[in-house]
Amino acid sequence: MSLKKCLLLIATICLICSPACCQSTEPSADALRVRRGWTAPSDGYFLADFAMRDTIAGWSEAKRIADVRQQALEALREEIRMQQADLKRQLAALQSEVTAERKLWRSRVRQGKVQGVVIGVLAGFAGGYLVKRNNP
Repeated sequence: MSLKKCLLLIATICLICSPACCQSTEPSADALRVRRGWTAPSDGYFLADFAMRDTIAGWSEAKRIADVRQQALEALREEIRMQQADLKRQLAALQSEVTAERKLWRSRVRQGKVQGVVIGVLAGFAGGYLVKRNNP
C-alpha cells in the first residue's frame, strides 16, 4: 500500500469514528430559538420549565448579591463622609492651635526685642558713664 492510500484510509476511519466519540454539543437546558411571528409574539429564547426556574433563581441570586454589594458600598461611602468631616474638624482645630502659637511666639519675640533694646540702652549708658568717670 502506498503512503497516500494509508493516509487516506486513516483519515476516513477518523472521520467515521469521530461522531461516535464526540459528546453532544447541545445545551443542558432545552432552549429553543423562536423568531417573531412563527409561534411567539416576539423574538427570544424559550426554555423548558426546569431551565427557566434555574435561570430565574440565578438572576435572583445575582440581584441579591448586587443589592448586598450596593449596601456595602453605601456604608463605605457614609463612613468616608464621616471620616472626612472628622478630618476637617481636626484640621480646623490644628490650624487654630498653630495660629495661637504663632501669636504667642510673635508676642514673645516683641518682648525679647524690647528687652534687648532696653538692655542695650542701659548697657550703653552704663558704659558711657564708666568711660566718663574713668577719664576726667
